[in-house]
Amino acid sequence: MKVLMKHFYCFLFFFIINELYSDVLSKVVYNFQYSTFKANLEIQNNNSLIRGVIHYQQGKFNFKIQDGRILAADGRKVFVYDPDTRVSGKQDIIPSGGINWILNYPRKIEENSAIIEPPEGKPYSKILLYWNEKNFPTTIQFYKEKNYISYRFFNIVFLNNIQASLFSYKAPAGSRNVDNPLNLKK
Repeated sequence: MKVLMKHFYCFLFFFIINELYSDVLSKVVYNFQYSTFKANLEIQNNNSLIRGVIHYQQGKFNFKIQDGRILAADGRKVFVYDPDTRVSGKQDIIPSGGINWILNYPRKIEENSAIIEPPEGKPYSKILLYWNEKNFPTTIQFYKEKNYISYRFFNIVFLNNIQASLFSYKAPAGSRNVDNPLNLKK
């Protein structure tokens, strides 16, 4: 009887999760937030382009940019390192809850893409999201008037786990460390 009840609870759990994420966009958001992966990432902001490799695990990340700069976040702090200046910054962050907030707005879904249109007065006027056959995001674009920022993931490799130390970046010896640089008053 215990085995039967255990299977019933497992079935019920998966049924509830599946119902919660029955909308394809919800599945895409869920897959992104709860996946562990490594990928090449291109970030384009109007005419500037940054390329690098990202390791991501449930809101924690390590993004090594081609020029050697590193951005990492362990869920409580974000770390930024610039090898040219040998300066390492560490800043407190407020957990954001990922990209779930896009599910609150009207959307139009066509095949493997969604157009999300937040109401007037929100930070973005339009969000475009594209995903692959595994319901995993490949491109996310945020528009505000004539400006945009685009995140493009490719060469995605799903992992079982990532070493936690990767998210709490430690700058090389001899680097100048600055705590909470965004809190400094001028």
